[in-house]
Amino acid sequence: MENIIDASSKYQNSLPISSDAILNLLKTWKIPYNRTDHMPLRTVEVSKKVQDQFLSTENGGGHIKNLYLRDHKKKNILLIAEQDRQIDLKTLHLKLETGRLSFGSADRLMEYLGVRPGAVTPLSMINGAEKGVQLFIDAELKSCKQIYVHPLVNDRTLGIKPSDLMTFFDKNGKPNTSDWLNKLNQIASKNDPIVLICRTGRRTGIVAKFLSEKLGYKSIYDVTDGITEWLKEGNSVVKPIIN
Repeated sequence: MENIIDASSKYQNSLPISSDAILNLLKTWKIPYNRTDHMPLRTVEVSKKVQDQFLSTENGGGHIKNLYLRDHKKKNILLIAEQDRQIDLKTLHLKLETGRLSFGSADRLMEYLGVRPGAVTPLSMINGAEKGVQLFIDAELKSCKQIYVHPLVNDRTLGIKPSDLMTFFDKNGKPNTSDWLNKLNQIASKNDPIVLICRTGRRTGIVAKFLSEKLGYKSIYDVTDGITEWLKEGNSVVKPIIN
């Protein structure tokens, strides 16, 4: 009998970041989305059988597949493509300029992206960015008015604009530094107090040092251990008051 791994919201609290937590973060970041709850969708094939019942390709909606891959040099790749796009793993490494690629294991998927098989999603880069996972998004998806993604579990789907994802991620799945600094300069001066927070505090520790030592910001505060510990301690997450 096939060993089926449950990637539904029933077990979301065993993930590094829960589905509820990522939904709260999207609201905090003011990223709009449409949410649909449904049966667990483990594969693209299963999704195709039922997606027309609650997810529409009308008005520019796009269905995607998410591939977690590794090369022989242990580089981790997350590839996002339209669900019917043919992917040739034998030649894909030439386009991505990596070593030869194969699918990563379930254990490594949890280690690097913090999700179970069947729930891989662009939003899993909330875990993958600081683990060095490299993100590739099919350029054709930019023409969609929205794409459908799982919020870390496979019994929930969000309709979200591709531009809202790409605002926060560069091709390596890391924050877009230049865009981020431009936005920061619009809301805070170098003399204003600035609080930084990420998943574990690792990235913001680097950013805090960069802002204070290289750019001359005077009052930088880094939240120790990041949003993960903040949520574990039962602290609340609220919407920002600055537009």
